[in-house]
Amino acid sequence: MDPLKRFIASRHRLPILILSHRTNFVGADNHLQDLYTYLREHQSVIGHELSEYSVTRIFDLPSCPYWCGLFEAAVKSVKTHLWLVIGEEKLIFEEFSTVLL
Repeated sequence: MDPLKRFIASRHRLPILILSHRTNFVGADNHLQDLYTYLREHQSVIGHELSEYSVTRIFDLPSCPYWCGLFEAAVKSVKTHLWLVIGEEKLIFEEFSTVLL
């Protein structure tokens, strides 16, 4: 949970988080579902706070492990284009956001 909190704190809330269909992610998803169910049933205040951070989790198909490779290829493409445009220039966050848009 701590890595997810840090990830959300450094960015905006994620509407969808796409994960590979590996056993550790599936196990974590099952654990989170059980935790959300328990807290919603027994402790409405804490359950409400946790459900505020809930993220829709989508898994790739077990028979198509290359599916997330498309995302990795897209990230590599963006990094290549950013390198061509920016080079070694150091940008502040606002400038970097402008370049991405």
